[in-house]
Amino acid sequence: MDAEIRALDNVRGHIANVISEANLGDELRGADLDVRMKGLQKGASRATAEAQLAQLKAARAQGGAAKQM
Repeated sequence: MDAEIRALDNVRGHIANVISEANLGDELRGADLDVRMKGLQKGASRATAEAQLAQLKAARAQGGAAKQM
């Protein structure tokens, strides 16, 4: 189960990276590079934090299910 959760987190991370890369081209056309890079870093940090939260929730749910057995 842990491997499945990690795989799902990896897929989510990859999707977030692909979206960020796609948005990067559009954003760089009309704005300062430094400002846009900071925005992308914040977005990537949020995506990472969300993935970690999902992983912690899944681990907690898994632990609760084991205690009920």
